[in-house]
Amino acid sequence: MKRTTRKILTGAVLLGLCQPLAALAADQELQKKVDSLEKELEGLKQQMKDADRKVDRVEGKSLSKWLTIGGDYRFRVDSLRGKTAAYTDVNGTFTNAQNALQADFFANPSTAAGSSTYFGAAPFNMSTAGALTALSQFQQSMNAATTYSQAAAFMTNPMNAGLVQGLGQFAAQVPSFKPKNDTLYTNRFGLDLHAKATQDVTVNVRLLAYKTFGSQDDSAVTNGGSTPFFADRVGVFDGTLGHIPSSGFLDVDRAYATWSNIADQPIWFSGRPPPLHRRSTVQPAPQQRTSRQRRHPGAAGRLRL
Repeated sequence: MKRTTRKILTGAVLLGLCQPLAALAADQELQKKVDSLEKELEGLKQQMKDADRKVDRVEGKSLSKWLTIGGDYRFRVDSLRGKTAAYTDVNGTFTNAQNALQADFFANPSTAAGSSTYFGAAPFNMSTAGALTALSQFQQSMNAATTYSQAAAFMTNPMNAGLVQGLGQFAAQVPSFKPKNDTLYTNRFGLDLHAKATQDVTVNVRLLAYKTFGSQDDSAVTNGGSTPFFADRVGVFDGTLGHIPSSGFLDVDRAYATWSNIADQPIWFSGRPPPLHRRSTVQPAPQQRTSRQRRHPGAAGRLRL
């Protein structure tokens, strides 16, 4: 009996001694697995960082990252009508005078006083050559008078005042008429570009194409090259380009650059030009007196792209 009890006690003691060794081995194995998982996790984190850097590089090269494109389209229908009074066409008058004096000179090329058919009598007493020269100088002097005081000085010159009266015999008279364009269809397409050139420099450009249906010029709104009969439709030039129907070409309406954060300070500089195109300040032609002008806007639609 005693021997059996000793065996049981000895087995229990040995079993108790073996349990800590097994637990220690299990803990070491678990620690190895934890360390392995931590290494794998660190590897995955590094892979994610590498993937993020690749995505940033790809997005940095993408057009949408530095270039924004927008625009608009407008279709419009107008009815234009007006009424003019009879007037003298200055350009036509000078053309008539030049043609007549040149013909007179070629028929009788002379420098003798009084030989001019048109200005030979007193008080001019001009030759055919002198009359042609005087007309050229008169035209140049008139073009040089760009202010009221210069115009007043021009007219107080006795020679100029006499020539103004003498030019009456070459006057090109334009009778009263009622210009109209009952139906005017126009298309306008605008393209907006916003580019981030560098981190602190942006460039903005707006392009416009504005044309009349079936036409590639501005004749529909400028009286076909004759004397214009609408004050704000005297022609296409830098201040009205893209705002008066002309052609289907995309023209630069405005373009400017903005430099911000200069020297890491809240300072910016923009090369925006003054908006000359917003409203035409051109007055009616001086040789034309318009007694009544009407502009009837029809239907207009706009589509934002």
